[in-house]
Amino acid sequence: MGRMSLQARPRASSLRPEVGPANALGEIGSLAGLALALLVAYVGIYPALGLRVPIGSDAPVYVWWAHLASASGIGPLGTGVRPGIVGLLADLAVLTHTSVDAVAAAFAPLSATLAGLSTGVLVESALGRGRLRFALVSAFAALYLSTLAQGYLSSLAYLALFGAALVTLSEGLPALAPGALLAVTALLAAAGLSEPLFIAVGAGVSAGVLVALVPAFLRDRRAGAPLGRTALARLVAVWAGSLALVGAGLGASAAGPIPGGPLADTSRDSFLRRHGMGAALRGSYVTTLRNELPWPRTAALLVLAATPLAVPRRSRSRGLVTTLRAWWAGEVADRAALFWGATASSLVMTAGGVVLLLAGTGAPGQRLAACCLAIPALAGIGLAGVTRRGAARRRRLARTLAAVGSLAFVVATWSSWAIARPMVGPSVPSDAAAAARALATLPEGTPLVLVTDSTKAAPTIFVARFANYLRAAVPPPRVADVYVYVGWPTDFVAGRPGRRGSAEYDALAADYWRALQPALRRHPLAVVVRAFNPAAFRAALAIPGSRRLAPGVVSLPVGSPPAARPAARVPADAGPAAVDPGLMSPWTPVWLAPALLALAALLGWGWAAAALPRSRRAVHLAVAPGFGLAGLMLVAVAGAAAGLPLAGAGAWIAAAVTLAGGLAVLVARRRTEAPPAPVRHLR
Repeated sequence: MGRMSLQARPRASSLRPEVGPANALGEIGSLAGLALALLVAYVGIYPALGLRVPIGSDAPVYVWWAHLASASGIGPLGTGVRPGIVGLLADLAVLTHTSVDAVAAAFAPLSATLAGLSTGVLVESALGRGRLRFALVSAFAALYLSTLAQGYLSSLAYLALFGAALVTLSEGLPALAPGALLAVTALLAAAGLSEPLFIAVGAGVSAGVLVALVPAFLRDRRAGAPLGRTALARLVAVWAGSLALVGAGLGASAAGPIPGGPLADTSRDSFLRRHGMGAALRGSYVTTLRNELPWPRTAALLVLAATPLAVPRRSRSRGLVTTLRAWWAGEVADRAALFWGATASSLVMTAGGVVLLLAGTGAPGQRLAACCLAIPALAGIGLAGVTRRGAARRRRLARTLAAVGSLAFVVATWSSWAIARPMVGPSVPSDAAAAARALATLPEGTPLVLVTDSTKAAPTIFVARFANYLRAAVPPPRVADVYVYVGWPTDFVAGRPGRRGSAEYDALAADYWRALQPALRRHPLAVVVRAFNPAAFRAALAIPGSRRLAPGVVSLPVGSPPAARPAARVPADAGPAAVDPGLMSPWTPVWLAPALLALAALLGWGWAAAALPRSRRAVHLAVAPGFGLAGLMLVAVAGAAAGLPLAGAGAWIAAAVTLAGGLAVLVARRRTEAPPAPVRHLR
């Protein structure tokens, strides 16, 4: 596997070894093949099971956020909290001529794949080239994110972009030219705008990188290097600049509450945090941790992550103390120090978060565990390493054990995706689409009130889920017209909030009742949806004055309804096929995910090649999609702040600016700089 210890021999560069055109094409082909295989491992579940709804409870949130941002700009109803991912999804839907829900279904596998490839390239950059190790690390890392792939799009986007930033840093060491620094700043800024809460995760990893580079900083200072030219000082400036850009982007995207607008909790966690229900929030975190990482799976992953310790001693360093002394003396290669610093800080941060969560705090240990890519990286390094040493007989045994271990890691991670399903059946978006069409027949500004209830122990989960699917179904300009009432239909008609004696339920019902009052004065359309609550639907049908708008939708009497525009009405006795379900084809994610990968790579190729002129083209290809996605995000957020609409021309302008900017920078760089001399790769 090459050298796997911290104590790597100094080398000029491993970024541009002497590789012929045929080998370069082979590398690019292998990389593309691996990426496609990982995408198929994810998106293949859609046609295999006939799934027509994106997997994950958070997927409809991003759909209606993107719809609202396309119609009203980034900011209202929480869209300004994660402006990067909102603008990106809206742009990608326009550029690919598909629906946002299809883009959401394809984007999760794409982001997981990009994060995996970045992890593999980072290991190569730090420890030297090794095809088996690269394939194992990349595949393990991509599949390890299978729990996040179930709807957590902003978290995945952060990991993909942050991984591209780490690769750019590693490939740019030790000089860290201005082009690489600007590229890292942009990548980190886009990552922060996609998921600001994950900035804390990035800060923890970055702290480990900074600590790992302290000896190199002292070495360079002793050699007379100016402070501003040291890698440590430049990295501090990069992270400070990226935080400034994130702050500016969030500030430009911020919007106050809509006067008289709806309350829109997108998840149970947001409601519990808003009401200070810390015990319930911690219980939710612990349940998620146990569901996503049960102890047999956790034990298997940790054992496999410890496999670097099983590498024969002569292929490892002479000892931890000797290695640390060499590191402190500045004798460890900067790229190796960066990788091991990031790995150590990620492990420490994850272990600390899990321990604090189980100890009774509200630390999000479950999310740290789900995104700790140090675990698959170590497993890939170790399993690749045990196959390279020893006598022939022992080597065959080691390879067999490595194959078994690799299969075990894949099963332990991908199995959570294999059993994943959409949180709702096709009837939910179908009935939601029928309610949305009823709203579309009414004058602009008419509120749509979803009357829903839940007898579950955690009612907020289901209330927020149903509201998200309804908002995702209505026309984009009408998203802000959707309100929610929590309670039984008879309570709504009687003019009182629901009440059940549960602290969470009663607080939820009271909150939404207060937010609903302005809408009740505007003659709303109040509906009960059968797919959301069949019992409430039957009760609503028995209320005098109720009307069946569609097979699965009934309206409740509330004041004097506004005059409706002429529109085709679905007969009450029509079957479900009479209602346009608004569902995507199961095959759409299969072709859309590779199409998004190709589009992002095309948009980001110029930026990647310009930022890393000494790197191999395979490295450019691995990080180019991250550059492309980051460019779309930044331009979308900046354009929305300037009043440029996301829908239509705005998306094409963002793509044109990203593509043309990268090509212009690449051409300018190649005109002003002489090509670097080839450097032999040192083993």
